[in-house]
Amino acid sequence: PWESGHVKVVVRRGEVLQDSFNRIINLPASDMHKYFRYEFSGEPGVDAGGIAREWFALTADASFNVDLGLFEYGGTDNVCYQISPNSG
Repeated sequence: PWESGHVKVVVRRGEVLQDSFNRIINLPASDMHKYFRYEFSGEPGVDAGGIAREWFALTADASFNVDLGLFEYGGTDNVCYQISPNSG
C-alpha cells in the first residue's frame, strides 16, 4: 500500500543511469518493495506516471548505448543488440 512508504529517486538528466544505479544500490532491502517516485534534479514536477515513464525510457536508452560497453550491435543493420563480450 502507498501508506507503507515510497522511495524518492532524484537523478540528473545527463547522468540518469549512473545516478539511478548509485541511489538504488544503496537502498536497504526493506525499501525494494516500496513505490519508487522519480524526480529529475532541478526540474519541478510531480511523478504521476509521466516522470517514471520518462525515467524508464532514458535508462533503457542509456543502458543500450554501445559506448557504455554493455551491448554491441548485432548484425549489419545496427537495429539489433547483443551482449558485448567485453562487458564483464
